[in-house]
Amino acid sequence: MYYNEENAFATQTINGVKRKFNDLTQSDTFDRLYKKSKTEYVYHDSLRNITSIDMRVIQYINNRLNECIVSFKTPLSIPKSYYGEKRRLNPNPIITLENKEGWSHFQKLSKNMNNQFQMRNSDNIRKLTVQNLRPSKIVGMAHTLDTVDKEVLDFNDQKMHTLKNIFFPSNKNSKSTAFNLSCNLFTSNGYSLGTFKSAPINVISKARRKKMNCKKNSDIYNSSIRSNSTITLSSKSVSSNLRSRCIATDEEGFICSVTEWDVLKIYLIDEDENDRETFQYKEDYIKYGSIVKIVSTKNGMALPMLRILYESEINNQKCVSTFEKDMVGLVSEMQKVCFQFVENPQLFLCFKDEKIVTSKGNTIDGLKYMLEEDCFFQISSADETIVKFSFLNGKLPQTPIFPYPSITKFIQTGGDATYKIQIEGRNFSTCLSIWIGARKMNQIFVLSSESFLILLNREQYRWLITDNDDDKTFYFVREDGVIYSTERSIFD
Repeated sequence: MYYNEENAFATQTINGVKRKFNDLTQSDTFDRLYKKSKTEYVYHDSLRNITSIDMRVIQYINNRLNECIVSFKTPLSIPKSYYGEKRRLNPNPIITLENKEGWSHFQKLSKNMNNQFQMRNSDNIRKLTVQNLRPSKIVGMAHTLDTVDKEVLDFNDQKMHTLKNIFFPSNKNSKSTAFNLSCNLFTSNGYSLGTFKSAPINVISKARRKKMNCKKNSDIYNSSIRSNSTITLSSKSVSSNLRSRCIATDEEGFICSVTEWDVLKIYLIDEDENDRETFQYKEDYIKYGSIVKIVSTKNGMALPMLRILYESEINNQKCVSTFEKDMVGLVSEMQKVCFQFVENPQLFLCFKDEKIVTSKGNTIDGLKYMLEEDCFFQISSADETIVKFSFLNGKLPQTPIFPYPSITKFIQTGGDATYKIQIEGRNFSTCLSIWIGARKMNQIFVLSSESFLILLNREQYRWLITDNDDDKTFYFVREDGVIYSTERSIFD
């Protein structure tokens, strides 16, 4: 619904005087946030009781000013150690502090907090023998278990840190099947952003190909790669001391990198599907010989349609077989695979210096190919956790930013005036309010720390289902002014 300035119907009584919205004392802010043109304004029920913090929320949602972003990429599998070795994650997990403007604003707030502390404790500050010259510098600690040495996080000029020394001390008698990688971020003056954890990382035994055909073995399916899952592709052996080469992307396309890696989506494609930008995929486990499509979650770049094959050897030389009898079994975690181009079966995906190129295989027996070692990739499940937040009150809160509220699933029931949304996720509390785009949800109920219930009125429901360009993603706002952007909507 739109509100015309000349024929205004939106009014509010202030000190006994009935006034239009554009005559209110907050009119300048209102105009800046809601004006669509010189005469049109967006109007809805939540404006009737709008507060100053609500205005800041709307301003953030519209402009995303001073937004801090934490990206945490990690592989989700690690091999079990049978002889007490230190098994490290491959590729190395990466933590990145993105959006320079947002983190510069955070450091400014941190300096202000540090200056206020010094003013209140000036006598004690003079007695300190060591002075911190960079009180707002962001550092941290990361570890797998409390009994394992922690790795110090020291971010470079690109605000990125690679966890090179993280390992899991498993052994043949260990009963642990999964663990979380924990990271604690704080500033050098002692302000804590809190601790956040990765998705569960599975400790798995390397599956033998003969067992991959056993449908009754549930462990095999748990460690197998599914269509529409996220993976990483690297070239390093787990026991090697050399740095991993991984598939990443830049502005020009796919590259080979030893410092960065992309989280990739892998899709199972039907044999009759044509190679194009939009495609249909199947929900199933990926088997050897299947046609797959690989897409970067970073920028949406995609490789051509590929056939996934497994590694074998002939006279100690790497090769692959495209015989139908050899293309059996499920693709499993940390196995070495290669990718054959569907349109030209003699070409295979290959690492070459800092590029991803094609390599021609030498044909043996018609359907077997001898390949270079750089044509084989280790495939592993991977995950990227992205947290976006900002400070609406112009100061750092006393409560840490992490753990953060997140959404895993939506359950929708009813319609029109009886429409309800149940949100399932983590770290919910009564200190949170929920916004869908620039609209605050007034009727919310915390069912547990993992479940919210939202009741929408008729006007909110009709706006939500209307096909327009309005932002309809979910935001969580804490009472102390911290706002989290989820980048999730019911239409995902």
